[in-house]
Amino acid sequence: MSLRAVWIVLLVVGAVATVAAGLFVADTILDLWDRLQGAPVWVRAATGIAAGLVTLPLLWFLVRSLRRGTRPAAVPEDVPSSREELQEAIDTAQASGVDVAAARKELSEWNRRRQTGWIQIVVAGEISTGKSSLIKALLPDEDVVINVLGGSTQSITNYQWESPSGDQLIITDLPGFGATAGVPDEVAMQECLRAHAVIFLCAGDLTRAEYETLRLLRETGKPIVVALNKRDRFSDEELVPILAALRAKLDGLPGGEQIGLCSIASGGTEQVMRIDADGNEDAVTRDRKPDLEELRHALSRTVLADTAALESLRDGSLLALINDELSRARFEHRRVSAEETVRSYTRKAVIGALAAVSPGTDILIQGYLGTAMVRELCDLYDVSASDLDVQTFLDLSQDRVRKALPLMLAVAGNGLKAFPGIGTVAGGLVHAVAYGLIFDAMGHGIVHTLELGGELVPRDAARRFQEELGENLEARTRRLVTLALEARKDTKRK
Repeated sequence: MSLRAVWIVLLVVGAVATVAAGLFVADTILDLWDRLQGAPVWVRAATGIAAGLVTLPLLWFLVRSLRRGTRPAAVPEDVPSSREELQEAIDTAQASGVDVAAARKELSEWNRRRQTGWIQIVVAGEISTGKSSLIKALLPDEDVVINVLGGSTQSITNYQWESPSGDQLIITDLPGFGATAGVPDEVAMQECLRAHAVIFLCAGDLTRAEYETLRLLRETGKPIVVALNKRDRFSDEELVPILAALRAKLDGLPGGEQIGLCSIASGGTEQVMRIDADGNEDAVTRDRKPDLEELRHALSRTVLADTAALESLRDGSLLALINDELSRARFEHRRVSAEETVRSYTRKAVIGALAAVSPGTDILIQGYLGTAMVRELCDLYDVSASDLDVQTFLDLSQDRVRKALPLMLAVAGNGLKAFPGIGTVAGGLVHAVAYGLIFDAMGHGIVHTLELGGELVPRDAARRFQEELGENLEARTRRLVTLALEARKDTKRK
């Protein structure tokens, strides 16, 4: 019989036994109830008290067991909903030691842009979709570099432009998404978040990368106009199904029906073959005439109709952008602080092992240090860990320590051989290095769990601790042997 069949049989037998037991208990209770109906009051009262004395401990045990399975969730960080709240969050983070320079710089730039009162529109898209040609068509007097090979924009460039309706605009030329040089895609996306609206250029049907970029932009709620460029390369009959396919794809995005769509010819240059009267062919470059009428109408309809709403939408995306910057700074601060905490307790564990004066003393020292380290790391990550969770993790870890300790002692002994004059006779040093390896792995296991899930899950943390025990063992051993030798020297001096 296969293992699967055995499990099925056991499950069926268990289910039948459970049902039978339930029916037996129910029958017993009903039978007792019938008998009590004709019994004196004192008998019924005594029976009720006895039932309570039996039931209450069972209920207490059940509640306690359920509480073992529940863990306090991580305390969520409040997301600022205004510039004032964001400023307060930045000040609070700075007071706790977080490097908030990037967030402050972003907030200062936000304030500067608000004071100008200009509307910023970015021109985005993949490389070779004609972004620089569009800028040149909008601003013929500007010195815009256009490269027929594509990817001519290697940095973020701002241009001032006054629309036909008199709106003062900043037109931002972004490097193409997916370019191998210049500004990274993440930086270009951040500039999109800083702007009021986005003109997204494409040269035909949307690629998977273009669709994903539009999805990310649409999630911010920012007004978007998708412009199909190089329309002069298509006939009117060819253009209709292309625009219909684009519209269908855009409508498939959440809120995609709000994305404007138009077709344009941004101009630029093209190479043609000129044949003279003698039949000689000559390649020449000539300008293509721009046609931006549909784009102007789309901007007026989608972007410039309500400038107050534009400002509100831009404020929302900038709040999210700066809050993300602050969250990254907090994360990095916690990671650095967590590493320092793990190193500190690892050193204390090494010193504790060297200072143990009698059998069993080191166990007490390491138990105290282990509890303190778990508590400190949970506090660092704003995780409210119960005493039960901490103790459960330590109990699970203790089982793994018993199995791993012989290996750690052997590794520590081999590590000490590399140091002349130490050899393998330094039993105290061997134990100190072994405990150092254990604490280093335990600390990093907790940090990994807290970063990943935002809460202390004892089994997950213990499992990660076991994995950490075997990672980078040689390098960690060399570092901890050096630490143990330095700690022993310090102890002798004192």
